[in-house]
Amino acid sequence: LYRSVAHQLGDGAADFAALRHLCATYMETHKDDFLAFVALDADDPDSAFADHVAKVRATSEWGGQPELLALSRALHRPIHVHSRDAPLLKMGDDEDGGAPLVVAYHRHYYALGEHYNSTVAVAPSD
Repeated sequence: LYRSVAHQLGDGAADFAALRHLCATYMETHKDDFLAFVALDADDPDSAFADHVAKVRATSEWGGQPELLALSRALHRPIHVHSRDAPLLKMGDDEDGGAPLVVAYHRHYYALGEHYNSTVAVAPSD
């Protein structure tokens, strides 16, 4: 997910770690927006949320919709997610940051399981 968004930003995969940090920081500072989606079922939701944010920041933990929403808001850019199994998911369309970042979600991506990929526009053929 983070490498896909970095690629969409034109940073290749080089700044995916910076995006992880940005995502974690945004989630920490907007805890009420994300707590219910990442830690509500835990015995100690506050501790579980802190653990989740720490994993986002410093591990290779995969991201999902909460992290995409955090990135969309932190970057002030809409993110559109295409998937074969669901309608187009638009996050942050109210942001005024320009063209959307477009990624594809693959529910069963070979042996990897759930996975996000960056997309590129294809020029129409003549």
